[in-house]
Amino acid sequence: MSLGALVLVFAQGAPVPSAPEGVPPPTTSLPSAPDGVAAPTTSELGPGQRPLVTPMPGNEAPYAEPPPNMPPPDRVGTSLKGGVSAFYQRLFDVPMYGGGLSLAIGPFKRNRTFYLQLDLEHGSTDHGLSTWGGRLTFAPEWAIDRLRLGLGVGAGYLQLARVTNDGALSSFTVLCGELHASFDLVSMADSGAFYLVGAFRVDMHFPGVWGPTAALGFRTDGL
Repeated sequence: MSLGALVLVFAQGAPVPSAPEGVPPPTTSLPSAPDGVAAPTTSELGPGQRPLVTPMPGNEAPYAEPPPNMPPPDRVGTSLKGGVSAFYQRLFDVPMYGGGLSLAIGPFKRNRTFYLQLDLEHGSTDHGLSTWGGRLTFAPEWAIDRLRLGLGVGAGYLQLARVTNDGALSSFTVLCGELHASFDLVSMADSGAFYLVGAFRVDMHFPGVWGPTAALGFRTDGL
């Protein structure tokens, strides 16, 4: 064969041999799973096995960022507290001493609690005259760790024994106010605490009755 004929064969392309008669040409498709049998997923493959279909580059599932840390839910519920108290009050220049009981209940959310509080007190003046008193107040307070700060506004009743006879002087007012602060002495996780509280009260009984009060009590937030 001359050099020109050889160049002509390469230019036209060499013939591609065909498959023998009766033999199907080879295919490049991957084998499929038998009818009725699902193809195994990547998680079901055994050691050393590969999936039948390899995902094309760029078709992989996008990477999902893990969810951010969610803040804890707000603490909500009902709080109940009660305690025993001792007070020193003054009516004009007459000092009064005594003690009492208190009971309060109200809802709380996070660090805020809104109490409805009842106080009952009994004492005597410096001259031995008996006194009785009661107060019903709305008393919100805010917690800062183990310290709680609050106030109270409401109505009050005062009864004072007379010197001249067996009767008594009594007064009712809707002008009662106080400021108070408490500290948790023994905390019981989130279920409650033993606390010590100090308050300064002013009740406008015409004349006004004012003075400090201290109490020891227990509070539970598990209701």
